[in-house]
Parts: sequence; C-alpha cells; structure tokens
Amino acid sequence: MITRNEFENTIFNVSKKLLDEKKTPRIFTLSIKKRFDGDTLIEVYCQSFPHVECDFWRDKIESGNLTLDGCKVSPQQKVKAGQITQHSVPPKLEPSIDTTIELISATHDFWVISKPSPLPVHAGGRYQKHTLTSILQLAFPNQSFHLINRLDANTTGIVLVALNKKSANLLGKQFEEKRVKKTYLALVEGQPNQDSFTSSKSIGKLKTAAGGRQIEEGKDSMTEFEIIKKFTESTLLKVTPHSGRTNQIRLHLADLGHPIVGDLGHKNPQYFENNPLTYSTDSLFLHAWKLSFYHPVTKQKVTFESSPNKKWSAYF
Repeated sequence: MITRNEFENTIFNVSKKLLDEKKTPRIFTLSIKKRFDGDTLIEVYCQSFPHVECDFWRDKIESGNLTLDGCKVSPQQKVKAGQITQHSVPPKLEPSIDTTIELISATHDFWVISKPSPLPVHAGGRYQKHTLTSILQLAFPNQSFHLINRLDANTTGIVLVALNKKSANLLGKQFEEKRVKKTYLALVEGQPNQDSFTSSKSIGKLKTAAGGRQIEEGKDSMTEFEIIKKFTESTLLKVTPHSGRTNQIRLHLADLGHPIVGDLGHKNPQYFENNPLTYSTDSLFLHAWKLSFYHPVTKQKVTFESSPNKKWSAYF
C-alpha cells in the first residue's frame, strides 16, 4: 500500500515533467482531392475553408509554413490530385494549475486525496492534460482509477478515488442513494440574518455559454448552511449539500445574496461573457472539508477531513 510520501513525491515528479514539457507545433495534413486537380494551391484552401480569410492561407504559403509535397511553392502553384499539403500552427498551451495534490488516506480499495486549486478533475475546454485525472494516470500508470466525486476546478478539498470496479460501484451507489455526508467550508460576502438557513432552488440542466449552470427550472437541489463565525465584511459557513448538482453551492449562495468570496462569475454572471469558467488563481473560498461514507469492504462508516490551505488561516 502506498505511503503519503511515496504518493506525493511521485505526483511532484510527474507534475514537474508535465508542466516543463516542451510543446511542439501541431501539424495538419491535407490531401488534394480530385475535384481540385488543376486548381491553384490558394484556391484549394480558400474553397476548403471558406470561414478563413484567404489572406491567412496566402501568408502561410508565401512564408513556407504551408507546403506541397514537402516543398515551398507559390500560392498560384497548380496542384494535382493526391498531392499532400502540410502546415503547422503554434502549440496549444494549457492554463497553469496547482499540482500540490495530497494523500489523506490509502487503502487497497480507495484513496482519499486533497485537491488544490486551480486544478480541473477531468479534461474539458482549455484543459486536456492539466487535470487531476491525467496527473494520476501519468504518476501511476499501472493503477486503475475511478473518481467517485467531482469538484470544480477552483474548489479545494476531498476527492474520493476508487482503485477497482467493485469498489467504484459500491461507493458510487452510496452517492446515488445519498448515504454519503459531504461537508464544505465557504467564506461568503456579507452576514446572513439567520444562524442556519437552506436553499432548495432548482439548478438548470443546460450548460450556460461559459459551461456552468444557473438557477432555473431543472433538477431539484437542496443545500443547508450554518454560520461558524462572522467577520466585518464576510462570514464563514459550514455547508451541507443534500444533492450534487453542478455549481450547486456557488449558485445557491449567490442567489441568496451572499456569493462566495472570490467567486466573481456567480456574483456577476456577466463576468463569464468575457472570462472562462475556471479562475486562473486560487481565489475561491470553497473547500470540501469532510466526507463520511461506508467502507466498501468492512461496511464500517468512515470519515475523512481535509484541512483548508493557507489562504484560510485568518478565517478558520
């Protein structure tokens, strides 16, 4: 069974290699079709990609970036069916991430880890390799992983990872049957009037333009809130979600007039019109603090806790 030091050292080495990896240009190849036989190279590209300005292709050909059978030619070069063209585009750079992934507990059947921010759990949008799933697979290529719960890229805290299909099914079923207790910490703007309160606003099924969700008719949801401590301009809350809708906690708090500190987009939805859903820094004060479930083998109830990172030191 892996130790905490072994896990974190392996993650560190793999993450460093991943983030230092030199990105190579992307090469695109196009074979000349019969219908273009006898046309000029610039005509082929202008007709094949009508949504792209012809000047873009002309510049590529003249600079030698777009070649015909490996040779630099002019835009007016006549082509023959079957000839091969190639051109390159700059490498697609993924946004920076925090890779200080910590191991809370390890068994033969599951791992409990603490995820930093920003770090997406799965690939999507601007993130393909810079994800928790990708890092785990690179670090432990001989191990199978089944991520049981999912956190937003900007939410820190506990992620449960099953190490085999049997455990994944048993643990996943507990989440589906709502036999798992999840507890979060949230630092919100302002001071709620009540010491404890709830929200049962439904969450829409359709994604917004930025990829998130919004409060509207859709899936039933419920979140319970309890004040831990009040500050001059903010309040620390204990949060218990009783459903697992996308962006649920963030949406419910923003709807109540107490958006999470650092959650710019849910405080002002217009933010997402010009900015991505994932913030580039660890700005969001939402932490998956505790997780209780039944061990897939012993059937005993177990509880795990993830300590919030340094940014919480003044509040928790």
